[in-house]
Amino acid sequence: MPRPRSSMPAYRFHVSGQAVVTLAGKDFYLGPHDSPESRARYFELVQEYNANGKIAPDTPAHQKEQAITVRTVTGEYREWIKERYAKSYKERKRHEGLCVTLEDEYGHLAA
Repeated sequence: MPRPRSSMPAYRFHVSGQAVVTLAGKDFYLGPHDSPESRARYFELVQEYNANGKIAPDTPAHQKEQAITVRTVTGEYREWIKERYAKSYKERKRHEGLCVTLEDEYGHLAA
């Protein structure tokens, strides 16, 4: 017997260091993971989502107040290379190494 679905969408960690929640197939980035601001934003979005009859809010996926950093971009890129280079370990590791270098040098800067 399958386990019942949770009524609350998951508050998750994204490789960019941000918290993320998926509502109606859209990802909403909430800010630094496990911060009070991201938790408050999560509950605000979920409340609006449930009040609208499970329709995603009309807010942008990324917070307006927070700049998109190089770390955010490389986090998204890492997710993409997992699919693109699933069969090529060598290529995947090469691209992940580039991501590490970029994050170490420029991760905190706005993209």
